[in-house]
Amino acid sequence: MSSLNCEGNRQIYQIGIIFFLVGVIFIAIGGGGLENQLRTRKSSQSTMATITAMHSNWTEVEYKVEGKTYTANMNYTSSAHYIGDTITVYFKPEQPEKVFLNIPVFYLMFLIPGLILMIISIVLLMHYTRRTKRKKYLLENGQCIYAEIIGLENNYHLKRNNFYAKTLVCQYQAPDGTIHIFESDPVWFNFSNNMKSDVAAVYVEYGNFDQYYVDLSSVVENVVVHVK
Repeated sequence: MSSLNCEGNRQIYQIGIIFFLVGVIFIAIGGGGLENQLRTRKSSQSTMATITAMHSNWTEVEYKVEGKTYTANMNYTSSAHYIGDTITVYFKPEQPEKVFLNIPVFYLMFLIPGLILMIISIVLLMHYTRRTKRKKYLLENGQCIYAEIIGLENNYHLKRNNFYAKTLVCQYQAPDGTIHIFESDPVWFNFSNNMKSDVAAVYVEYGNFDQYYVDLSSVVENVVVHVK
């Protein structure tokens, strides 16, 4: 069971977890590949090879090791290279007839996006944690005011099965005459016909109306939301 005022925050949490998991996978692939390349490169020797033929899936090169000429086919193609170009290739001392390239950019294509996803996930999860703590703090320590309900709007950022989440809009006129507008967290429940009150309880931080929480349980009859 969950509060009605949790859909937006829960979605932030879910996206953060997804980004985190995908980031971990990308970092594992990229970091593991780079580590393996570095380890292989340390135990290998390098030489200059001349491209003698290029095909759709492989490239033929010619090179010398200790004065002996070798020809090898590599599972590598690139539009940046042409026949006659020279490239650096690596080989094991005990297998000079087999050569390979050291291409860290391939694994960087996983590592860099993985790091970016991890950073985004951390930001989202920190945001989720702050919102959760703020809600708890306001419910326990905030000033409770009652704001008049002035509308029920679609939240066009959240859509499921051609149905938009709903956001309750309410206003409160402070003693100094200032009118404050508050919006609830988005929810999937369409409670327009089930309101038990035309005012909503809003918990605000003392002296700071920018920090608030609209308590929808003060507006809607008992509704239980079962979260998967």
